[in-house]
Amino acid sequence: MPSLVHTPLSRRHALGLGAASMLGTGTLARAADAEQRRFLFVHCIGGWDPFMVFAPLFGESRIELEAAAAPAQVGDLAFIDHPDRPAVTDFFSRWADHTSLVLGVESPSVNHTTCTRLMLTGDGASGTDDWGAILAAVAPDTPLLPMVALSGPWFARTHAAAVVPVGERGQLASLLDGSALTEVDLPVVGPDPSVQDLLDSFVMDRTRDRLEAASDTQVRTVLEAANEAQLRRMELLAESDSLRLGRTGVLAGDLDRAVELLETGLSRCVRLGYLGFDGTGFDTHSLNFRQSASFQELFAALDGVLTALSSRAGPSGSSLLSETVVVVTSEMGRHPQINGREGREHWTWTAAMLCGGGLVGGQTLGGWTSDMTGQPVDLATGFASEGGETLNARHLGATLLALGDVDPSAAGLSERPLSALLP
Repeated sequence: MPSLVHTPLSRRHALGLGAASMLGTGTLARAADAEQRRFLFVHCIGGWDPFMVFAPLFGESRIELEAAAAPAQVGDLAFIDHPDRPAVTDFFSRWADHTSLVLGVESPSVNHTTCTRLMLTGDGASGTDDWGAILAAVAPDTPLLPMVALSGPWFARTHAAAVVPVGERGQLASLLDGSALTEVDLPVVGPDPSVQDLLDSFVMDRTRDRLEAASDTQVRTVLEAANEAQLRRMELLAESDSLRLGRTGVLAGDLDRAVELLETGLSRCVRLGYLGFDGTGFDTHSLNFRQSASFQELFAALDGVLTALSSRAGPSGSSLLSETVVVVTSEMGRHPQINGREGREHWTWTAAMLCGGGLVGGQTLGGWTSDMTGQPVDLATGFASEGGETLNARHLGATLLALGDVDPSAAGLSERPLSALLP
């Protein structure tokens, strides 16, 4: 994989990038911008139903919508209103100016694992880093926890060191403070805290002494890494008293933890997966109406997270909302027609929603055909265009990387970003 390069991409600059100019590679470098964008990724696991929010295709004979569904619009954002999902309309009413919809994104498979990799990395095969891992790896000032994976799918290989999973039961905190030693089959009682402090100081002093005396390059590299790891552990322990590193098991609670990580500057990216209101995911081959409660909970939680972001200051001192992009995805969509079990089968076309202050909001980019496929899109304007490109996850990834001041071509992408979203 090519090494990454920070290249601040304005909307005007991206408009001028032709396919040929996007093929170059570069070396790892930090952005000159002190105010680096942060990212919160929410992935809805199982394949959400766009016909509950993102595809108001009323009057189309081949598309079945809910009887109580109604078309709604706030500004340029058209969506589906439903009495069982008031949080959807409330969200768009409050945050339309900070939200953009990307419609008609192709995920060319019906296999969940493949589609999840496609949506999060742009590649259905293994071994590719997801967008968050790439962005975290080049975060300015090397945050202590570059990307925290609170839950859900994440993929990292080249940049695995940038990803910090908290564990299904929040094991990260117990690993840091040593209490994990008491949670094994053969418990080990650790030393008294005052003794542990002496041990930590001895190890750090010993490492520094050996580093100063070392002349072999390989030995110095190992000792420098050990010294850095010890320093970072001590820094993180100092923060851990006021920081909640575990999961709550509730979407709104986990999102609140994500905001804390972004607010403190400990992380550039946070990723979590959402398994739906009842914990069974969005894979509704039967009883598709169950997704309604999940969308209600999702949009209520997103309303809460944008409210929290807008009321808190980020590490740079400005509003955290102005620094943060919230990315909401699912690996696939659902079939336009209801099956015999009141469900919907897999569908290779889906949508994505981007919120926050770090992008141009209030837009609908792309669109649907009457058969629920994606329309070709002019990347510069975001409008449907016969001469445009069919959107896929790599366009979305290129856009996110550009928003994060990373040259998409350095991450192996030939697709250009949706420059209509770039400030």
